Amino acid sequence: MRKGIYKDARLGTWFIHTKVKIGDTFKDVKIRGYESKSAADHDYERAVNAWIKEHSPHCAVMFVKDILEEERASRKLDVKLQTLRGDDAIASKYFSSFSSLLLKDVFKKEFIEQWYRDFANNPTISTARKNKVIIRFKAVLAYAYQHLYIDAPTYQICDVLLKRIRVGIEVKEEKTVWTREEYDRFIDAIPTNQIWYPLFLLMGELGCRIGELQGLMWKHFNQIDKTIYICQQVIEGTGEGHWVIDTPKTSNSIRYDRLTDEMVDMLIELRTIMNGSDEDFIFGKSKPLSRHAIRNALYRFTAKARVPKITPHGLRHSNTSWLVSQVETVEDVQVISKRLGHSSTQVTLDTYAHVLHSKENEMINALGRKRKSLSVGEKMLEKCENA
Repeated sequence: MRKGIYKDARLGTWFIHTKVKIGDTFKDVKIRGYESKSAADHDYERAVNAWIKEHSPHCAVMFVKDILEEERASRKLDVKLQTLRGDDAIASKYFSSFSSLLLKDVFKKEFIEQWYRDFANNPTISTARKNKVIIRFKAVLAYAYQHLYIDAPTYQICDVLLKRIRVGIEVKEEKTVWTREEYDRFIDAIPTNQIWYPLFLLMGELGCRIGELQGLMWKHFNQIDKTIYICQQVIEGTGEGHWVIDTPKTSNSIRYDRLTDEMVDMLIELRTIMNGSDEDFIFGKSKPLSRHAIRNALYRFTAKARVPKITPHGLRHSNTSWLVSQVETVEDVQVISKRLGHSSTQVTLDTYAHVLHSKENEMINALGRKRKSLSVGEKMLEKCENA
């Protein structure tokens, strides 16, 4: 908006005169009674925003849930679906207590102070999680200000109150990973006539994210080049159906990963047994296996093998630890970072510096294991649908 400050020659006072957009129309704003140009200039932003607030009746009856929905819709085209899911989870868990309240009753000093005090002192929430919630709250606050739902003083007061929580350096909980011996015991506990055998062999070899594993299709497998193309992931619980296909976490996550000869042979055999077409999922045929099913199988065979309990992402960490233990040069780190789809080599170094100790062929060979025959009896795997 154009900043206009003028002197009333007849009265000898100064006034603000500008135009602002409210909704789809422009309004003429005149605020009089300033003794000097300096006074009008200093009060300009506050006075204009107060005028906007006073002349925007729809803001007075806007609920927090309305602005949450509006802000989400505005970001939908700019951020990944996975990010929106995380934002939705935060809103559902931490903002639900006041989402049905009016915007004017929430974005005020007394309410924000009390909410922040209670939230910051909650011992059941980690500092990292608290800061994620506060950052999300501040984003909604900024959206309200940018779209003239609150004035500048309100925004400034609330923004200052919603400060990030700073404590002493926290020691992150060490990630649970398997040694190669523990991983082998786990694999040996899986019957070869179940889909879980090739699934966890591939997951252990690639070190891919669980959504990336779910999204693998036969068209992504190249038996000639001995590679598999990771270019999509499955996201569940979107509210748009049970699952959707999305691009991977980052642009660097789109990659070709090399496979060991043993894994190539197993995938060729698996495709023959499952009669898989290019558009079929490798694990799940016409639809991908669910995360719930994969996690349950992982925990079931972990207990059977009597190895430490681990998450699907822990299997990725294990894979990376095996690779990083082979590192001898900077180039080796770059190979690992590219293979895992990390956004940068710094992510690899920061996450796995504790196991740092050559080249791609040597590292891939380190993943090889002497596999059992995939098929037993009449070479029929249990159907994915019954897994």
